[in-house]
Amino acid sequence: MNRMHPTAEQLDRYRRGASAPAELLEVDAHVAACDLCFELVRAAAAPVAIPRDHAHLTYEESEAFVDGRAGAIDREVAEAHLATCDRCRGEIRDLTDMREAIEAEGSARPPSPRRWLAAAAVLIALALAGAWWLGRDADGVAPQVVETAPPRPVPEPPRQTVALMKPAIVATLAGDPRVLRGPSAEAPFALRAPIGTVVLDERPEFRWEPAAGAASYEVAVADAESGNVAATGSSAVPSWRPDAPLPRGRTYSWQVRARIGRDSVLSPGPGAAEARFHVASAEIAEELNAISDARERGIALANRGVLDDAEQALARAGAADLLEQVRAWRDYRALPTTTNGAQ
Repeated sequence: MNRMHPTAEQLDRYRRGASAPAELLEVDAHVAACDLCFELVRAAAAPVAIPRDHAHLTYEESEAFVDGRAGAIDREVAEAHLATCDRCRGEIRDLTDMREAIEAEGSARPPSPRRWLAAAAVLIALALAGAWWLGRDADGVAPQVVETAPPRPVPEPPRQTVALMKPAIVATLAGDPRVLRGPSAEAPFALRAPIGTVVLDERPEFRWEPAAGAASYEVAVADAESGNVAATGSSAVPSWRPDAPLPRGRTYSWQVRARIGRDSVLSPGPGAAEARFHVASAEIAEELNAISDARERGIALANRGVLDDAEQALARAGAADLLEQVRAWRDYRALPTTTNGAQ
């Protein structure tokens, strides 16, 4: 069993405590030595649904896709999204590589302490059950047992709360949320991203809401300082990525023109606030991409004004207090501002 993984049915019986004694010991020995099977036993089996209008796969959805859990994810919707999204394809590749590395290690890797603890807990339960059976008297009645109070758990110390300071570049990139975050008279359809944020990718993905009746879209990206056109392109769907990288360390504005029959509509329209973003310098991008811890990465991204990526990292880390602070900046509430300039 240590060389061959248990079947899904065996793991399910083991997780529910329904295994026969021989199978229980055999599966338990394997789980104690196998990272992959341990995580499969520990992981929640709740199905993950992907709404049709979902922008990106969440971390849980990506895990379900890589694991191939039947009924846990709408693969048709996920595959359709992955066909057009480099970011989610990259995350799927990373999770696939991690899983293959875990499987390649096999039994050669010493069991981790947490697996030994899980295996020990099962063996202790078996030992207690045997002692109870042997302690029964001739009439089959168990002797009276004096109950003792269980030990009180030691609470983990709370993680120190961090007060984030809004970098100044966020204010320079902010537009009127009533125009850029929803349809209005000046914006017949809403632009979605990137808006009011620094991006690390030299070829960011531009996304907007579909325009009713639009057959195609034309995108124009301009240097915010000089007004020169930096990139243009067309798309039949409400997303687009430039063919060539945008110069780093610059701030840009962008517009989308929807072609509807012989007419066209522009968002943002004339007189409306610009949709702005900033491409981080190579040094900043390298520094931030080197941070692996989700919480620390989210804090560093927020301090540099990379708000879209910061929200994703903090949500993944479960840092609700920090996530609320970053989202408040997008809501244009009054928060302290640092003197951080352009990235």
